[in-house]
Amino acid sequence: MKMIKCGTLVTTKVGGVHGMITGATIRFENIIYEMTYYAADEFKTGWFKEEEINIEGGNVKKIGFNLKTN
Repeated sequence: MKMIKCGTLVTTKVGGVHGMITGATIRFENIIYEMTYYAADEFKTGWFKEEEINIEGGNVKKIGFNLKTN
């Protein structure tokens, strides 16, 4: 599974809002990202699917779980 790294700068595909990935959550087999952005003189956050944002740079990281038992 690949995940956008926290701290990555992104832009929304609709509206062109610039922000930063500040969190991520895995729900079932999907990842949704928390984006923090500045609007109307305050910081705001919103949750987006990867399909709704453009990554400004290649800050995608492969993640997984090690299920080894001893």
